[in-house]
Amino acid sequence: MGRRARRLIFFVLTLLIGAAAGLAYGWVANPVEFKDASPDTLGMAYQTDYALMVAELYQADGDIPLAASRLSYLGEGPLLDLVNVALIHAEASDYPSGDMQILRDLATALVLSQREGQ
Repeated sequence: MGRRARRLIFFVLTLLIGAAAGLAYGWVANPVEFKDASPDTLGMAYQTDYALMVAELYQADGDIPLAASRLSYLGEGPLLDLVNVALIHAEASDYPSGDMQILRDLATALVLSQREGQ
């Protein structure tokens, strides 16, 4: 076996040992622990997906107080603003028109429920 072949084998073995050690450290010795993570800690794409799922549930059951409760997990502030931000992101991300309409329907229902509450 030539010197070049030994060096190549040593290099590959070193890479494999390093990868295995890194995985063992990350999965066993010091794994990531999420505690009390809520939807408001998600990235904007996932928050938009969450808002869309709430809108789909609202479309199925028509329960606006329940939808408002679910949306409140996305953070503080007016719920309508949260849905509008999700709409803006969904439009920028080229969501299908059907999904956009479901989000718009939820926004409309929130506006109507606010008017009825006044």
